[in-house]
Amino acid sequence: MPTKVMLMPMLCLLYWLCAKRPVALVAMGLLFGCAGDALLLSEDGSPLFVLGMLAFALGHICYMAAMASHFGFALLTPLRAGAMALGYALYLAAFFTRVRHYVSTKLLLGATGYMLFLCGTSACALLCLLRAPSVATALLFTGSLLFILSDTILSWTVCLRREDRTHAVMLTYIMAQALIAAAFAI
Repeated sequence: MPTKVMLMPMLCLLYWLCAKRPVALVAMGLLFGCAGDALLLSEDGSPLFVLGMLAFALGHICYMAAMASHFGFALLTPLRAGAMALGYALYLAAFFTRVRHYVSTKLLLGATGYMLFLCGTSACALLCLLRAPSVATALLFTGSLLFILSDTILSWTVCLRREDRTHAVMLTYIMAQALIAAAFAI
């Protein structure tokens, strides 16, 4: 458990040392990830668990703000905006249709809010990619999709009580954070 909590500070240090011009909001996003990791070591439903989810949400706010200031967003035609909104809405609907039977209403409300932040981060990354296609914005969007994948696997692991998937959760989570940091480092 202590090594899990140290991953994001180590990635933050690596990002800060390797970035051409480090963005403080990205470092803050990584450090909020560390806080979320530490707080989520508690039991589901405890006040610390709720604070952990809040820490991760604050990290996503930092990432979205960094994307807006660093890359800018594309202006979307109504058709593109509708297609993008429909894609994220379909994912959220399918996800919550499957998990609502397994979790308490209180946890479902928190998870819904958090998944909206994940989809918001991914939508911002997609807007950056559409505005200025590059390796950096492709890394950013891929990292955002890996975040969604990581938390989808985590939700299924918790709901189905399958401990054998925790490695997939950590691998996709670390890759997501690393790709987002790398997008701002190059």
